[in-house]
Amino acid sequence: AGIGLNSQKAHNIRQNDKVSATITPPYADWRHIRGLSLAGTAAVVGDADENAHAADLMLFRFPQLRQLTQSGTIPWQGGVFLRV
Repeated sequence: AGIGLNSQKAHNIRQNDKVSATITPPYADWRHIRGLSLAGTAAVVGDADENAHAADLMLFRFPQLRQLTQSGTIPWQGGVFLRV
């Protein structure tokens, strides 16, 4: 994941590395709830090679991101990647 270096998310992860997520499709009836719950830990990526690899993967998936950054590089200035 890519987030702002000084964002609330980055601050929270530096204080407590535990993360979780729940993914569910839309549902109208409580009995039809189906989903996936995930738990793990997250850390800011500091290694230059790992950052470059994460940037390549992100740009492959979302090539338009290059247009959104001034320098054309990912992570953008003030941004970081997380390893989850």
